[in-house]
Amino acid sequence: MKRKPRPLPKPQFPGSLTHKRVMMIASYIGLCYAAFGWFNAVYLKGTVLFIDSVWVSSWSQLFIVIAFGPWRIAMAENRSDLIRVMLVYLGSVLMYFLIPFYIKFNELWHVPTPVPWHPALLSVHSAGTLSFFIWPALMLFTGRRLDCGYFCTCTSIREMCAYSFRDKTIKHWSVWRIFRHLKWLSFGYMVVFICCLPMPREWRLVQIIVMNKYISFPSLIGILYFGSLLLIPVTGTRNFCRVGCPFGAMYGIMNRFGLYRLRADASSCVNCRKCSVACDMGVPLHTLVQREKGRGKTRVLLNSTDCVGCGRCVTACPKDVLSLGGADRIALGVHRRVKLRNKELKFTDATK
Repeated sequence: MKRKPRPLPKPQFPGSLTHKRVMMIASYIGLCYAAFGWFNAVYLKGTVLFIDSVWVSSWSQLFIVIAFGPWRIAMAENRSDLIRVMLVYLGSVLMYFLIPFYIKFNELWHVPTPVPWHPALLSVHSAGTLSFFIWPALMLFTGRRLDCGYFCTCTSIREMCAYSFRDKTIKHWSVWRIFRHLKWLSFGYMVVFICCLPMPREWRLVQIIVMNKYISFPSLIGILYFGSLLLIPVTGTRNFCRVGCPFGAMYGIMNRFGLYRLRADASSCVNCRKCSVACDMGVPLHTLVQREKGRGKTRVLLNSTDCVGCGRCVTACPKDVLSLGGADRIALGVHRRVKLRNKELKFTDATK
């Protein structure tokens, strides 16, 4: 009889239970505020319920990031997490708030959509713009983590505001096998949207996919994105990244074909499952490593399209089984590099 796998333990919150409960309430209020701000700007405009204020607009999510950022930085789990969270915070504030506020930047190729996205230095998440095509090319060197690990507004609001809901992430092998394929549906819709952009606006299909206020690609992704914020207390922080983000699906391809590498030394794995516990994307890393170990492999390449390169699994591993590589090494943090250097020094001393 096949033994039922043990359920994974929950990630530990670095604070008291009262602290966690207070922050969960505050965080959910912030998430609702961000979602309502977008809904007000898109669907209430022109009605008597519309609130004409920048504080209740598409900018609302950035205000939440700025407000919760210092708290999240103070709650950093280790040196590696501190460096990454500070990069996420500073990158979001500079790239999506301060620079666009003072510098007016227009894309060379403007994409008309019914959704008034907030201004940004580069419209890397507006399908069809010039920077939209340049951004993935950079990920050939870094993998998906350049966007999903550092410089995406989705990453910033979930890292800063929804940190107290990390333990709500749904994690199971069977769940991951289903969830990892759902994002390709929105990716396919994005491809259709891009193909429709050069077509005449008089065509009925183009009007639906490009310009419709409810079921066009920009509108539908906006509904899924901001709607997912309301479900975070039930599904965990990275719900949209796991099942609905078309950009994450496209960037995940760069994990396979670029310089990005997540390797595992299967011979050293003791199946403690700490890597899977640390993963907010719900990737069952310990299962993947043990499966390859059972096939006689010692060096395992774990370049999943779901991996956002946050490095949590690497720092959580007590046996140094996992290693994260690519053109940039900063995701490992100073803590990880010192740890590896000390290990090398011990090995050198033992061989003398």
